[in-house]
Amino acid sequence: MTGLLALRRQTTSSSCRRPTYASYLNRIESHFGAIGEFVVKNADYLDWDFTLAMGEHISYRNDPDRRRERLARAQKRLRLAA
Repeated sequence: MTGLLALRRQTTSSSCRRPTYASYLNRIESHFGAIGEFVVKNADYLDWDFTLAMGEHISYRNDPDRRRERLARAQKRLRLAA
């Protein structure tokens, strides 16, 4: 701890307190939430079925056509709000 305080005195940086459990700050948590909602909840998979369902979900999330549609909807929503 003293090494950290000495380093802080030498530099112009400052320290700040962060929460010890901050899953909402982790960007990947949103992906795990979607996987839990659309793949895992209310499912009774065998091992290979889960792997197939996970692969289908990832393909759906990464589909370039779906991404273009989402971006077009977001742009339209922004134009309507402006």
